[in-house]
Amino acid sequence: MRFEDFLDFHKINSEGNPLFGIYFEQVELNDDSFQKIEGILGFQFPNHFKQFWLYFKAKYFGGLVLLPVETNQKGSILQVLKKIDFFLPRYIPFCDDQTGGHYCFETNGNIVFLDEVGNLEVTEYLDFLDFVIKNAY
Repeated sequence: MRFEDFLDFHKINSEGNPLFGIYFEQVELNDDSFQKIEGILGFQFPNHFKQFWLYFKAKYFGGLVLLPVETNQKGSILQVLKKIDFFLPRYIPFCDDQTGGHYCFETNGNIVFLDEVGNLEVTEYLDFLDFVIKNAY
């Protein structure tokens, strides 16, 4: 799916949905933010993930709690990695499931779920936008 198609989907499916307004929290973010964290991690985030963050700049999106990319933000990707560092460098968390688990990018591009006790589950999401569509709407 192209990001533009996702924006069309979002416009149609978020209208009137309070989950897309009540918990909306803007995060300052730009291309340098991604370059900084990608340099620290030695990992390049998928393009759709970057496009999503640069467009919405939202930690809360629908029912999702996305981990901030900015390294100084509370609950950022780097802060979460310090808690689950025994999984480095293969898994990069991007979303908190609000029960202690995290959805992560695997370095090969797949999305996996890491539960609160360290069990790993392979998911069937095609990419980040597929993950958002199936979990935020």
